[in-house]
Amino acid sequence: GLDEAATAASLGKFIAVRSVVEFAATPTLAFWSDRVGRRPVMLLCTFALCLEFGLLALSKSLLAFSATHIAFGLLANANGALESTCIADATPPGALRAVAFGRFFTVIGVVMVMGPAIGGHLAAIDGRAPFAVASICCMVSLLYMASHLPEYYSKQDPGSSNSRASASSVVKHLLVTSPSTVWYIGASVLSSMGMGTFGSVQVLWLRNAFGWDGLEVGRFMSMQGLLVIVSQSVILPRLLKHLRGCEPMIAQM
Repeated sequence: GLDEAATAASLGKFIAVRSVVEFAATPTLAFWSDRVGRRPVMLLCTFALCLEFGLLALSKSLLAFSATHIAFGLLANANGALESTCIADATPPGALRAVAFGRFFTVIGVVMVMGPAIGGHLAAIDGRAPFAVASICCMVSLLYMASHLPEYYSKQDPGSSNSRASASSVVKHLLVTSPSTVWYIGASVLSSMGMGTFGSVQVLWLRNAFGWDGLEVGRFMSMQGLLVIVSQSVILPRLLKHLRGCEPMIAQM
């Protein structure tokens, strides 16, 4: 029953709160995975995501939708943090790890193309359908992980007990010895704020400005994902190859 402006404001607020909850919870999940292992934490996070999508599909008010989304941020595996940790556990530093991360982000890029396209078609049928199908996909993933996912983390790894402290020391040392890092972090924060602001209201804006339905919005977001893949896999590697030593300039571009 809210108008467009009130809906955008409410959407922005609960997305912001969700982000804060994820930011606070992610280090705790990482620390917990150091204690009990990566596998049980990933299984729990996947189960929580499955349950979250199911409850979102059943939500009948903005309040229930927002409360569900925010609460499950406590078990959100934000930005693939645990998956990245598993890759670091399973691969030695160097080319093999770089290849593994490259494959991981390629899969994410493909999902960024397919997800909105499929979601757009489902939304055209029923507004709750994308969440219901997402919940089913998470359940399939959970069952596959339960039967095939190994435990990558070994508590017997040399220095594993001090990994958290050493990582913190490295970050502090980098901030002290490299002032440009502070500027980079500041620029990244401002950039992320801009992208987050647009991301939180872009669907409403597309619907209001162009009269697009869920199908058209899904196609638009799929094109965004496709451009990300092209940028990461085609354009950026060529720039880095031909402009060695000019990485800061590329980042500014």
